[in-house]
Amino acid sequence: MSSSSSDKQLWALNAADGTVLWNSPFSTQYYRYYSPAVSELGVYVGGGFYGGIYGFNYQTGAQKFFLSQDMTEQWTPAIIDGKIYSFVGNTFRNHHPDTGVVEWSVNLNGATVSTMSRTICGDAGRAFVVNTLTSGAELVGLDLQAQSVLWRTAGTFKGTPATANGVVYACSGGVVKSFNSSTGAWVADFKAGTESSLNGSPLVSNDLLIIGSSTKTYIFNLTTSALIQTLTFGSQAAAVNDLLAKWECPQTRIHGLVYRPDSSISPADSQKWGLGKTTARETADLLQRLEQGSLVNPDASREMLNHLLACDDQRRLGQLLPEGTKIAMKTGSVTAARTVAGILYSPQGPIIVCVLTSENKDRRWSDDNASYRLSAE
Repeated sequence: MSSSSSDKQLWALNAADGTVLWNSPFSTQYYRYYSPAVSELGVYVGGGFYGGIYGFNYQTGAQKFFLSQDMTEQWTPAIIDGKIYSFVGNTFRNHHPDTGVVEWSVNLNGATVSTMSRTICGDAGRAFVVNTLTSGAELVGLDLQAQSVLWRTAGTFKGTPATANGVVYACSGGVVKSFNSSTGAWVADFKAGTESSLNGSPLVSNDLLIIGSSTKTYIFNLTTSALIQTLTFGSQAAAVNDLLAKWECPQTRIHGLVYRPDSSISPADSQKWGLGKTTARETADLLQRLEQGSLVNPDASREMLNHLLACDDQRRLGQLLPEGTKIAMKTGSVTAARTVAGILYSPQGPIIVCVLTSENKDRRWSDDNASYRLSAE
């Protein structure tokens, strides 16, 4: 969406090619807004010259309603369990999806703010918000069925919380604190070294917690809360899609970092499989997507393919092929297992090959290892 004195529009674009599907005008000052909340119910966003919430038809862009609210910026509505919510100032509201009428609300009380810099997170009939107080800020859990406060914990919280598997996570200084989502009981702290301020919106996956500051990005083991990697750039982490699940590759996983057993997100699998695991079918599927240019996007596919083409191991797939045959491949070796997967560029076209061996009797590191011969043949 755009917001200036002369151009105030909400835009809908085709995700595949960027063509404009529709654009709709709305009223606002020079405020900054978070991304709209979107579902088949509609498109919902903050706006209004003196603050408020808009609703638009998601197919046509036709305005459904506008409702005045507190005058503040950097927030967006939330859609939880098919219902529309907003948290502006210190008031949590449930809105009718077609009229915007407030169906119920809870005033949390606290300090007046002109900039929210956060929104709502929710799951399984609960919502979680950071509410500004006259001194500090509290993390609040709300029961959406009972339409009331479930629990509240005072502190120095900021940003938008995250929730997963019955736990809610929120930033407080240089720490991400986690709490039981039902009771508010403390669970664990994720400490980002000597950091004093985090960006305020943790990203939680099935096994990792990622949070950025202005200069660094921190990756934690979700189960143990151990810091497993620090990246030397600031970020606001975001998840677009669980691509491996989308590509139907549930058995392809990375368990941990090289030479860092403490970084494992699945110790039992690490003990059995090492750094990661996969299957021949899933690896072949990924290589096919790579060759077709559809692994992430064409540019990323090309970079990954060039990286694989740089592999010069001739003991496996290339051992018996004509000299100069192009092979894009990845090898893997531990004492009792040797693997290789790649794309052979033959005169008839690309051929995908994946060879996975384990519990090998021949554990030599010489060029005539039996597994290398098997791969070549």
